[in-house]
Amino acid sequence: EYRLTTSELNYTPEPLSFIVHGVLDVAPEIDPQLLFDSLGSIVNYGVISVEGEQYGIVQTKLIKNEGVIDVRRAEKDHDEPAGAAAADADDTVYISNVNYLKL
Repeated sequence: EYRLTTSELNYTPEPLSFIVHGVLDVAPEIDPQLLFDSLGSIVNYGVISVEGEQYGIVQTKLIKNEGVIDVRRAEKDHDEPAGAAAADADDTVYISNVNYLKL
């Protein structure tokens, strides 16, 4: 597990290349332009956790993606499936973007 921070990107003279086998958490406060300028390439076999615009930047830097890119969302941006009752919203768990699910 690794958390990429703004200070790390500010003081790295060369573009970074990541090979992700575990979890890479991109800090939400990282400016998208700084992220774009600081990343050289990404090979993903694990999980990369990003927010909003960071997702598009990570997508452009991917060389190979056999893992998952998790987009964190603010509570106000969370969409419920159509027809979900407002009263059940707090008790209901929704799963989205499931590639393979075995029960």
